[in-house]
This record gives sequence, C-alpha cells and structure tokens, in this order.
Amino acid sequence: MSIARLRIILPCIILFLLPPLPSRADTLHELYTTDGIKYKGKFVAFKYGTFYFNVYKFGKVTRKLRIPISKVWKLIINPHNSNQIISSYELNEKYRNLRRGKKSRSFTLPAKQQWLKTTISLERDQKILFSVSGTITIANNLEVNQGGQKTTNWHRNKPMPTMPTGAVIARINEDGQPFYVGENMAPFLAEVEGILYIGVNDYYFADNMGNFIVTVYY
Repeated sequence: MSIARLRIILPCIILFLLPPLPSRADTLHELYTTDGIKYKGKFVAFKYGTFYFNVYKFGKVTRKLRIPISKVWKLIINPHNSNQIISSYELNEKYRNLRRGKKSRSFTLPAKQQWLKTTISLERDQKILFSVSGTITIANNLEVNQGGQKTTNWHRNKPMPTMPTGAVIARINEDGQPFYVGENMAPFLAEVEGILYIGVNDYYFADNMGNFIVTVYY
C-alpha cells in the first residue's frame, strides 16, 4: 500500500477498531469539550484532526457533532473505567515529548504556492514530525487551517484528489508521492532518502491568501 513514500505511525487513537455498542444509557460514551460542555452518545470516528460524535437522547441520535481536537478535553469510551479516558492535552504532551532532542526548522508556506522545497535532507527510515500554525483562505474566501476544508471535495488536479482542499501536504523529492500532513502530529517514517517538500493540497491558487508556518522536527 503506497499512499505516500512515508507511512504514518499512529501511537495515538486506535478507536476505529472498537465494536459497536448497544445504545443503553450505561454504555454511552462521554465527550467533554474545553468550554465545559459534556455530551453523551457514541464516538463515530477521528479523522483530519476532528472528532465525529453522535449525541443520543432517549435511545435516539439527536445531534451529529464534528469537533476539532483542540476543542476536546477528553473522550471516555467506558464511563465506568477511567483507563479508557483520552485527553487531547495528554496527546499533545506525548507529541511534545517525541519532538524533544530533534532538530527543527520552520518554513513559511504561502497559500498561493503548491510546493515549497525545504532545506531538509532526509535519510531512509528517519522519523519526522510536523507542527503547523496559521490559516489560509481558499475559494470563496473560505478560511481553513492545516487540515483543509472539512467537506472533502474530490478534484483530479489536486496533488491528493481525495484529501481536503487547502490542507498541508508533503512529499520526498520533486517526483515523490504526496502524503497528507494536515493536523497529524504523530511521527512519519521516511521510506526513501531525499529532500522534503511541503505544499498546499489545491488546484487553483489565484484566489488563495495567507500563509502556514510549518515546523519540521527531524
């Protein structure tokens, strides 16, 4: 399987493998946001840095939430077992620990530029991590963060047609297969040696504005 010349290591959330549970009140999951709100329902998925969560009331779905990881305080899969608590703050701290001791360089990635050649030369099997800040605007003045447009619009002219428009992507070498960075903070493993490129997953750049600041730990 080659979605890229890098493969992502996911030491974080392997929640997709959880079996579906009945909708009894004592088996509902609990999601807490950073602004103090508690939701009861069912965890659905975690992708592109977003939690998908269905709120239940009287055994029926009443709301379908999409909440970015920065707004989630913790997710409890089994409220009766504290070992199942997942905290986004704890997750961020884990990634900070993984970045310690590594060299780092920061780059300004313009929204109007599809690819930016960095000064980082990678070796095979080298681990790298990304930290991205800032927002850009894409079509119709839509503002997005590094995860790109939340509604994925397929377009064959994007470097990654099935990935969100405006998302941060990368590749190794000019002819390398692009891979999705977005809001992923987990380590990536280089499968080839070469120069790292970072880019914006878009196909029309004339109406784009702004910059991302991309810090690479290697």
